[in-house]
Amino acid sequence: MILKELGWLLLLLVTPAVYSVEFSINLQEPWKPEGKNAYRIEFRRNKETSRLWIMPKKLESGSYYRLSFESADGGLLFAALIRERLNGRLLHYGYRDDLESPGGPKKYSFYFRPKDSNAVFAVYPLQEKEGRCVVRNIRLEKVTDFCRNLLVEGDFEFGSVLLPRHKRFEKQLAVVESPSFFAGEKSLRLEKKAGDFSAVITRDIPAVPGRTAEIRFWAKSQKGMVPCVMYFDFFRSGYEKHLVRRFGFKAEPEWKEFTFSCAIPSDTAEWPALTEGMARIQFHLLKSATEAAVYFDNLEYRLK
Repeated sequence: MILKELGWLLLLLVTPAVYSVEFSINLQEPWKPEGKNAYRIEFRRNKETSRLWIMPKKLESGSYYRLSFESADGGLLFAALIRERLNGRLLHYGYRDDLESPGGPKKYSFYFRPKDSNAVFAVYPLQEKEGRCVVRNIRLEKVTDFCRNLLVEGDFEFGSVLLPRHKRFEKQLAVVESPSFFAGEKSLRLEKKAGDFSAVITRDIPAVPGRTAEIRFWAKSQKGMVPCVMYFDFFRSGYEKHLVRRFGFKAEPEWKEFTFSCAIPSDTAEWPALTEGMARIQFHLLKSATEAAVYFDNLEYRLK
């Protein structure tokens, strides 16, 4: 119990400086209120998903915002989106969660950088069966300090910042409770099949041109040495030129800390996609003739 309370304290210490944004809630049927800052939905399979709309009172175009919430059941998958009007067109884009966690509450965090100060947000379950879920503790925050850890679920205790790079990798990663965790009670396990590779990726994270990104994590292999690659990826659809930085490392049977730094170019004329101000982190287990598994824990990301 003491260790768990200490974990919550450390989580507060690594959370970036944020400012709460006031918002109202617009519930589409069959969403219903379920106490203070909590909402319930009962859904049926193959029915159109109703959304829980989050309506900010004030946003600043070009600023970074983090939308976070909890679900009472980690076995459910959720998505979040932003709706904004650009050049007279109403656009929707967002992120989905593709990784189930062991039972219990699960936390979600999504970063957005709206171009429309009148943008609104929504969350909804990705149901594949009939069920019921409760979403609670919804927070919308403006992030202004990037020098502290931005991946608040990087310890994998109540969620995951790493998701399958492709649908075919869905069965090859899991948040696990095992003797192999580095800290806390859980870590992420990524497997690969013989003769193949596997890959995971974060959702979008803030990447400010001219700043230096620091990525830190712990990793270990299940057995033997496993060659791995980390990519710092600035890919944005709609741009012809994309910036990707590659870092190789080797996972071995003992836990080891890895730290990589990457200067984000300030020349947005050469790299126009950087104007979007977002990037992603990928981890790949490289193709080889044998099966392999690597555990990840305490993934952190900050800008200096």
